[in-house]
Amino acid sequence: MKFQHKNNSYRPHERLFVAGQLSDFEQAVLATDRSRASCLLMGVGFSEQETGEIVRDIFADPRKYGYCPEGCLQQKPKKLLSNCINLS
Repeated sequence: MKFQHKNNSYRPHERLFVAGQLSDFEQAVLATDRSRASCLLMGVGFSEQETGEIVRDIFADPRKYGYCPEGCLQQKPKKLLSNCINLS
C-alpha cells in the first residue's frame, strides 16, 4: 500500500499507523532490522534520504523513541513519563 498525503505532513508513526504497518515497523526496530524498517518507511512515502535519516536516528537511540525490548511502551504512564522527562 503506497501512502501519499497532499503535503506529506504526517510523521513516520502516523503514516505507518494509517497504512497498517506500525506494528511491523516496531517489530523491525526491536529486531534491529534496518533493512525491513527502511522498506516500511519507503512504502509509506518517505524518500530514500528521509528514510536513511529516520532509521539512523531511531536505531541510534531506540529508547528515545519508545522502543525497548522489555516493553517500555506498556509501562504505567507515570513510569514511562519519568523515563522521558523530569517530573519534579
